[in-house]
Amino acid sequence: MDLSTRAQLDELLTYGAEALDLTPTQYDDAVQKYQAVGTWLNKPGTLLAPADPLIYPQGSIAIGTATKPVGRDEFDLDLVCQLQIGAGMSPAALKRAIGQRLQENALYRERLEEKNRCWRIVYAGEFHMDILPGRPDPRFVHGTALLVPDKELAAWKETDPKGYAAWFAERSRLSIAASKGIRADVEAPPPSPQTSTKTPLQLAVQILKRHRDLSLGDDKDAPISIIITTLAANAYVGQDSVFDTLHYLILRMPSFIETDAAGEAVVRNPVNPLENFADKWCEEPRKKQRFFEWLQAASRDLDRLSRTSLPEAVKALAPLVGERAGSEAVRRYGARIQDQRTTGLRGLAATGALGVTSTQARPIPRQTFFGRDS
Repeated sequence: MDLSTRAQLDELLTYGAEALDLTPTQYDDAVQKYQAVGTWLNKPGTLLAPADPLIYPQGSIAIGTATKPVGRDEFDLDLVCQLQIGAGMSPAALKRAIGQRLQENALYRERLEEKNRCWRIVYAGEFHMDILPGRPDPRFVHGTALLVPDKELAAWKETDPKGYAAWFAERSRLSIAASKGIRADVEAPPPSPQTSTKTPLQLAVQILKRHRDLSLGDDKDAPISIIITTLAANAYVGQDSVFDTLHYLILRMPSFIETDAAGEAVVRNPVNPLENFADKWCEEPRKKQRFFEWLQAASRDLDRLSRTSLPEAVKALAPLVGERAGSEAVRRYGARIQDQRTTGLRGLAATGALGVTSTQARPIPRQTFFGRDS
């Protein structure tokens, strides 16, 4: 692949992924609101204060792969409320205690919804935060493992969102630095989107998840995000090109699906190998079939983008990031080229061709628009 062509593709894909990000305003507002919840839960002299509640994000927000939802303004903010309690309190009792404390706040009370395992605070038209109760797993005294309620609130279930975030950061070579000035009852959030440089793996995961949403919509058998993210992180081998990253993730992801003694598919939790993220594939084989159908569609759409011309780039980007994000990517690309022309800087050749003669990756210089040295 011609280096300038790869650079064009990378720039368009990067802009497209960035258009899927929460805006800095949305992010900052969400952080401020969940910090306020943490302060309320840990107010001295109140019900939960002796358990030293600590609230922090988990899932896509924690690893920098969150995307705006398709067709609606509200986004999801998944949080853990970790409390220092012993085995004597049941999952149901812990959840009930958190709900009781939230209901003591008039603002939260009118926005509060009870879910199976968590409490949801809804900020209509903005976002909703799901607060999952948890306690440290006593088997790992110095670790980050937690026990959280199962769906029936009958037993404790193992999880480790901090451990998973650290594993993903290592796979993507991303160091999530703690912010300063955050109170002890609220863990420092990860860097705000669009204010910190994202890795090719983060951008690629955002694009893969958006392609899943666009191609499968509300299909209940669509691959879940944790499977996509885990397989992608396992498949990543450090490419600096977003296009190459996507290409090789799509090729390599299936090789990280294991098969157990019973012949069933296994996608292991990297921080808890006993947990199988694909456990439902056994009960519902359609889910496994959907995963491979989606992956084939992603491969076709990425190949189509690599062979298109610049005037057709919006149309080619649409299946990957959506029409709005695709249009924004092309607009930003065009604006940068125009700015280079205006200022007399040497820009990329404006041939209009994005054609790729080979999808075989080769080592390339680091791209400056990822914030790295060339």
